[in-house]
Amino acid sequence: MVLSAFVGSVSLVGVAAASSAQRDASVVKFTRNEYNASRGDIAEIDVATPGVSTAYVTINSKKAGYNPTVRITDGNLDGRVTLLLNTYDTPDGAGRSFGVASTADSVRFVGGDASTPEPLPIGTYSLAVRARQGGEVVDTATLKVTYGGPQTFGMLTAPGRYDRGDFTTVGEIWNRSIATHDVARGDLAIARLGGSGLAGAIIGNQQRGESIEKAFMDFLNAREGNTDVALLTIRDSRTGSAIPITEDNINVVLAPRNGAVFFVFDTDDLKTGRQYNVRFAVSSASEIVDRTVGVSTVIQLHPRRAEFNTQTRNGEEMAVTYADAGASLSGKTTLAPGSKLRVTARGNGKTYTNQTVVVGEGRTWGATFDLTGVKPGTTFTATVSGAGIEQRSVPVYVKKGRIASVEFTDQSTNGSVVTVERVNMSAGGFVVVHDTSFKNGEPIESVRGVSKYLRPGVHKNVEIKLDRPFEKGSDAIAMAHLDTNGNEKFDYVESGGEQDVPYVVDGDAVYSTATLSVGGSGGSATFGYGPGFGPVAALAAIVALGLFALRRE
Repeated sequence: MVLSAFVGSVSLVGVAAASSAQRDASVVKFTRNEYNASRGDIAEIDVATPGVSTAYVTINSKKAGYNPTVRITDGNLDGRVTLLLNTYDTPDGAGRSFGVASTADSVRFVGGDASTPEPLPIGTYSLAVRARQGGEVVDTATLKVTYGGPQTFGMLTAPGRYDRGDFTTVGEIWNRSIATHDVARGDLAIARLGGSGLAGAIIGNQQRGESIEKAFMDFLNAREGNTDVALLTIRDSRTGSAIPITEDNINVVLAPRNGAVFFVFDTDDLKTGRQYNVRFAVSSASEIVDRTVGVSTVIQLHPRRAEFNTQTRNGEEMAVTYADAGASLSGKTTLAPGSKLRVTARGNGKTYTNQTVVVGEGRTWGATFDLTGVKPGTTFTATVSGAGIEQRSVPVYVKKGRIASVEFTDQSTNGSVVTVERVNMSAGGFVVVHDTSFKNGEPIESVRGVSKYLRPGVHKNVEIKLDRPFEKGSDAIAMAHLDTNGNEKFDYVESGGEQDVPYVVDGDAVYSTATLSVGGSGGSATFGYGPGFGPVAALAAIVALGLFALRRE
């Protein structure tokens, strides 16, 4: 949606005579019988325009004294124009209250009364569409305007490596944040206000060239002499002291189509260990509600911290890993997912790893590296640092390399479920089903399905539901994968192959193949060993994994 369409974009001019094709275009119609909007919303009125470039829409209410007619133009000839009406801005006339959703389309005011003394009054408005100006009405609908207001308030957080200014769209917020009340100091806090009637009111206060933040602050201020229109506060729940909010320390992001408003702010000035109450309220003086409505949420502020997953060994807390190609260190952090940490492991005159890791959705992190050939019983020191945390170091103990085996052979299946007869994993993990594109260097793209987390030991008849079914007979690969970050969630695909890597024994990944006959009922079958990849395919797999050769069990 192009919000700037509401700032002086509607031309108050006449319109040339319509073409004969338009005069005969009875196909012009509304896509719905009834449109609904809360007062203060941006109402969306969709008009189908197949085969024509223009149409005329009239919005009428005798009670409200409102009856503007606008010409809409389908600039990209996609057969549809979404007319936008800012119900909050009708006191300023058609020049600010009308717009269109697509920059390719346009709207012009051509006549009638387009102004109201206050935001568009509550009520039902009749809609009429014509193929040409002054022509016959070819379709009708209604626009129902009701009171809205704030309904929900929630919190999200995003990594402190972003600036507030990096968040200007809803997509950027959802792609970089998680919903939580727990925020690390220095990360960004994002309050999500849900409801209706707010986006249009904020946009209605936006002057040409002004920021949406300035428009929001203007909305909080008085309109035409009214006071206490709305408020947004962040208060320390212990002391009651408020954090000042200005257009310079907050970013406002609007989602007009679902009524949400996001407030993005820094947490550098908040105190760790404290809870903050965030409240938004709007009064009847705002003209979008009939009574004062308020919603609230909380922020629990935590220090920036990262810890290792450790075990007690000989009375000492140590991280434990294995002498194989899937050696790993993992831990938890208070930082927002997407934050970047530095993990190093050094000792005995060697650097075993020095890598950047990205915090996952569960606020866990993990580093995988190769300790093949390192003698069991070796110890060294690992450190996690970066992203403003206090550096944390732990001793690491190396255990004997892990082992696994997989038994998976020919079976009949409906294509959506396969069964692995037997899997043995000394440290637990997952069985992953790949298609044969794995052999062409696509270890991630080839993943079709994953078992639930399996604890260490032997598991029989492991049934795996496939995310992408096999539609015809094909070879399939069942491979044993580690849980390198210890969160019992398969992160190999999401991490780009850095987490939850395959088990490796004697330098080879552990797998078994089977030929699937699609069309049966699926489920359990009798298994043996399927055919191996051969030297060419094995070479391709080594390249794909960057580390592993494939080993037939």
